[in-house]
Amino acid sequence: MYARTIETSVRRKDERRKKQREARAQRQEEEKLRKKEEIKRLKHLKRQEIASKLEQITSLSGADAEQLRSLGFDLEGEFDPAQHDALSERLFGEAFYGADGEDVGKKPVFNDEEDMAMCVCV
Repeated sequence: MYARTIETSVRRKDERRKKQREARAQRQEEEKLRKKEEIKRLKHLKRQEIASKLEQITSLSGADAEQLRSLGFDLEGEFDPAQHDALSERLFGEAFYGADGEDVGKKPVFNDEEDMAMCVCV
């Protein structure tokens, strides 16, 4: 049997592929780190935006966050559309949403002839 590597050989070892693999792995790690930092930065901006909107809501309504929570607003939890609709209905009622005999649920009807006259086809 012959040895796989010969110690007395004059041939140089070619490690270019090994270096390329290591460089690629390093670049991938740096990209992952960059993405994590970007996500962290975006989350921080979103938190600041929500805090400023909450500040604006409390200043316009004249109520602080504790008063809003006592009314039923969950400011830090997940958004639940059904809970929001029920809370809005309880707070504002029929008078606010204009149920004075208006057809709120009906789709609007448009005259097609007027729409066709205004349309310019090229």
